[in-house]
Amino acid sequence: MKDSFHELCAKIGSPVVLDAANVGSYAHRLRNYWTNLVSSSALQCVLDSFERDPDLNLSDVLYTTNPQICTKTRSYPLCTANVPGKLLKVLPTLVARIDSYAFRSRPEGRDFLSLAAQPLAVRQGITMDVNSTSEEAA
Repeated sequence: MKDSFHELCAKIGSPVVLDAANVGSYAHRLRNYWTNLVSSSALQCVLDSFERDPDLNLSDVLYTTNPQICTKTRSYPLCTANVPGKLLKVLPTLVARIDSYAFRSRPEGRDFLSLAAQPLAVRQGITMDVNSTSEEAA
């Protein structure tokens, strides 16, 4: 998968990178976009200038009896909304397939797939313990 990404970049140029959390999402979703409407570097400068609304909190959209505290910050190009020692504002991306770039096996044999496949928690909107997975996804 990484080889095909590099092959694509070699053919059509560098992408513009955007983390959806920078523009209001409650989860990191790093995406690459290509365009011929404007130069990629100019568009990247505009996207990098966006600042996430500091009033957006996970507690606005998720019910939880166990609020998660941030243990690790993210670095560019991921949004840096989370602050160590404070309530988590942005969740890590939970992946749906093992060969994804973000997939990491957990030491005790559980992985993102087993966490993401908890239908009752997902259906009820209850947050799961994401601190260990958010550290490993970086």
